[in-house]
Amino acid sequence: MEVKPESPAVGKTLMELKWRERAGINVAMINRGSITIHSPESNTIIYPGDILNIIGTDTQIRKLSSIIRPDKKTIEQQDNYQPKLHKLLVRKNSFLEGKSLKESKIKDLTDGIVVGIERNAERIVNPESNWVFQENDMVWIVGDSAKIQSTL
Repeated sequence: MEVKPESPAVGKTLMELKWRERAGINVAMINRGSITIHSPESNTIIYPGDILNIIGTDTQIRKLSSIIRPDKKTIEQQDNYQPKLHKLLVRKNSFLEGKSLKESKIKDLTDGIVVGIERNAERIVNPESNWVFQENDMVWIVGDSAKIQSTL
C-alpha cells in the first residue's frame, strides 16, 4: 500500500498511528525508494511515497486504507488554500510580547509561517525559533488570511 503525500499518516510514527489497535494490521516492511526497512520499529516515521508491506485480512487492509487515505474535506481545503503575506504589529501586552517564536505557537494558531521581523529598522529574515517578540516588532507571516486574521 502506497502512502500518498496528503495522507494524515505522513510525519507520524507507527506508535502514534496505532494501526495495530485501530485496524488490526502489522507493518512487516517499508520500502522507501532504494531503502527497505524490515520489521520497522514503533518510532519509525511514515513518509510520503512509502510502500507499506502489511499483514492483515482483506477487511483489515480495507480499514487501514480508509485510515491513511486523506479525507475529501482535507483535499478540498488544500485545493482552496491561497497563502498570502500578512504583517502584524506586536502591541503592548500582545499575546506575542515577551514570548519566543516557539513559545507563541503562532505557527499552530495560524497555520502560517513567520518569514520575517522588523525591529528598529533592522530586518530579520526567517527568525530562529528562540526569537523573542518585543513591543513594536513588525511580524511578517505567510499563511491563510482568514485563519491569521481570526487568530491575531
